[in-house]
Amino acid sequence: MTSNDAPHVFVVHGDLTQLACDAIMIPTDARLRVEEHWHGVVPEHAALAARPELAAFRDQTTYAHALPPHPLHEGDDHAPVRVLTAVPLHGYQSADVLRPRIRAFVEEAARAIAGHREFVIGTGQPRAVPLVAMPLFSSRGGGGSMRRTSIIDMVLDEARIAARANGVDVALVVREDPDAALAQQRRRSAAGDSWSAVEPRLVEVARHLARYALANRIVPFMGAGVSMSAGAPGWRELLGKLADAIDLDAGTCDALLHGKLGELDQATYLERRYADTERDFRGEVSRLVERPRYGLAPALLAATADEQAITLNYDTLFERASTAARRPRRVLAGGSRGDLTSPADTVSERWLLKLHGSADEPSTIVLTRDDYLGFAADRSALSAIVKANLLTRHLLFVGFGLADDHFHEILHDVKRAVGTSSTAATALTLFDDPLNAALWGDSLTIVPMLTEPASPDALPRAARTLELFLDALAAYSVDSESYLLRDEYADGLSDSELAVRDLLRELMRTTGHSYERKR
Repeated sequence: MTSNDAPHVFVVHGDLTQLACDAIMIPTDARLRVEEHWHGVVPEHAALAARPELAAFRDQTTYAHALPPHPLHEGDDHAPVRVLTAVPLHGYQSADVLRPRIRAFVEEAARAIAGHREFVIGTGQPRAVPLVAMPLFSSRGGGGSMRRTSIIDMVLDEARIAARANGVDVALVVREDPDAALAQQRRRSAAGDSWSAVEPRLVEVARHLARYALANRIVPFMGAGVSMSAGAPGWRELLGKLADAIDLDAGTCDALLHGKLGELDQATYLERRYADTERDFRGEVSRLVERPRYGLAPALLAATADEQAITLNYDTLFERASTAARRPRRVLAGGSRGDLTSPADTVSERWLLKLHGSADEPSTIVLTRDDYLGFAADRSALSAIVKANLLTRHLLFVGFGLADDHFHEILHDVKRAVGTSSTAATALTLFDDPLNAALWGDSLTIVPMLTEPASPDALPRAARTLELFLDALAAYSVDSESYLLRDEYADGLSDSELAVRDLLRELMRTTGHSYERKR
């Protein structure tokens, strides 16, 4: 196993029930009580206590049990394995009591995944390393509510040990802002262990880009590769599914997908065939691109971006991830004429500019040649927004191929607005291509995830490396110490952290102001 393949512990600020992964932890106790938050994931929760196969779980001779798929989840090929995990039934004095429970969850999840269809990314291939996800469990009541710092320290440590022992990645998903801030601070303090699976050159780039994020100067510009982390289809797969939905014959389908038609004309042909059959073309596109759960890439970017973000994707994954991270965004759907807000209106709030429209408004989707010919006005609006808001910011292109014509158009607009400067934008690519530096070196900084030529077999590994990079970027893009002033985090803080807390409290007392960091 290379260092790039080494298991890793991610930290995600969001909602575990919405994260695309191979397996998730469902916290419960020996009485098999499942909190309401998990009822949508465990519809059979009321019947669990009577199941004979859960006798060992009820007796606490085992701490984890993988549930079989529920009939309500049939047809959801990406539904994760659900692993019941026991929390202490009574109070506890030390966070270490949770270690065997975390270990049991990861072991049971890894075992269950081996006999279950692994999560498939948009390439049609499984993740390079399976992903299991867990909440910050047993941190409320029962002795846990006043030990949140100790619990976070222990969870990060035990998750790292269990991940390496079982050959899986672990995502720790937290809901509260102080939990996220503390978890990221702890990982930065243990940087050597936290990103041992990431090449040092990538960690350095992540730390450099984080400076823009901390100054509210980074703007993610997202392409299809970001959504593929949740299993969303690529262009050819999308066209194939659109053709299948109207029973296009094999010969015509082959000519469409592998013939000489360009992408816009392929979409135009399908639109006309849908019209012939009186089917809703854009409605079908919306159905195919949406996913019930967002992937790591949208979640990690949502935690990094502050006010501004731009995408060419139709799906709603990024905005849902942003809402789950408590950073809701106003959506500007660029495919609907006149919907792009003027630059003056976008300065002081979080927004997402969806240049090609949005799946929740199918009429806004830009897909065919006619759509693009009518898109000139919106591209002019983009240029205006770039000039007004991005002159002092850094564009981060994620999920694009540098041969993508859409990428060329956008970069042209950016260059026209901010001039030729490789410091104004960074493009994260999956593979190294020496020609890219010659073509784009004067326009943007290119950062390949793998320093090797592109190959289909290496694609899952490259996609995972991008997630590792974004995880490091998210960690270094947070500098909040909001947890310092909360009593429930006092247990486990160092002497220096306690001293800082006391100084902050004294400052608040003397000034009459509350302490709140923006990020």
